[in-house]
Amino acid sequence: MYESKDFNLTYFNTFRTNTLCKHFVSVETSYLLDAKLRSFLLDKVTFKKDLFLLGQGSNLLFVGDYPYSILYFAYRHTRDGIRVLKNTKEYIYVEVDAAIYWDSLVKYALSRGWFGAENLSGIPGRVGAAVVQNIGAYGVEIQQFVRRVLVWDTVTNRIRWFLHSDCNFGYRGSVFKGNQRFKVLKVIFRFSKRFKPVLSHGNLRNLSADGLTAYGLRKLILRIRAQKLESFIKRPNVGSFFVNPLVDWETFNLLKKKYPNIVGHRNDGGYKISAGWLIDNLGFRGFRLGNAMVSSKHALILVNIGDARGYDVFRLATFVAKHVYEEYGLRLVPEPVIVYEGEILTSEEFWQFID
Repeated sequence: MYESKDFNLTYFNTFRTNTLCKHFVSVETSYLLDAKLRSFLLDKVTFKKDLFLLGQGSNLLFVGDYPYSILYFAYRHTRDGIRVLKNTKEYIYVEVDAAIYWDSLVKYALSRGWFGAENLSGIPGRVGAAVVQNIGAYGVEIQQFVRRVLVWDTVTNRIRWFLHSDCNFGYRGSVFKGNQRFKVLKVIFRFSKRFKPVLSHGNLRNLSADGLTAYGLRKLILRIRAQKLESFIKRPNVGSFFVNPLVDWETFNLLKKKYPNIVGHRNDGGYKISAGWLIDNLGFRGFRLGNAMVSSKHALILVNIGDARGYDVFRLATFVAKHVYEEYGLRLVPEPVIVYEGEILTSEEFWQFID
């Protein structure tokens, strides 16, 4: 375990915002299975509501300093953090440490002949955060493979399992998102032993499944992501900043009449509208406020082009959301967790800064 006071989190979030936290503790997830260590941490930390858990920080925006305690999960190597639990004719069940990088798991799974997650290749972040966010891309969501989730309940100070049905998975979210009570420690996944490519997404529909391998699909998706998205190493960002809004059939058709080129797809009885299109159609691609900018590659991504503060990125986000609402009547919801001066903002609280 490592501890530090007034710790700088610049290199612990992919926006690279200069943020200080009051108290920083780094620990391996497996150590938290020890009840004495958990009690020690809870007695020692400085926190207002909950102890904030930090992984790679790839889906997070700090606005201002964090005046409480950060619990950081030390990285664990893929081969040391995966345990095969069950091997059947069709499926493989594996227990995976939350601190493993998600894309490392995808790559490792393919090398072992475990299939299903290849459409989620290239997504940054750790396994634990991927489950919290219910990451999704190219027609696949992580919740399709999750069987159980092991968490530390910081209120009861107990370790408990969540079944898939307990996780309340939804579009880019779960029962764990924005809820610092539960710290994800391990995840049990069920992967298929047969490769069945999912090619329903627009960017993949023209592909033929004949002769396509899982490695080939992964390589293609990595290439598409590199072409469309910003590398957080070159230009600090958290990927898509806003969730694609979901609307009913009537609303979509009204928008379609006014904006014939609007991009939307059927989704669970309604339509999912491209938030990137909404922003791009307003001419905001490349728009800059201070050192925060709407990406010139993809309008859904906000980037730090200098030494942007969290306040700069937040101001740009509220500016964009306000203009989208004024033009289309749709309220954009941030995809990353926004921690504003120590408080995790809900979607409603985000909009209070606009209204």
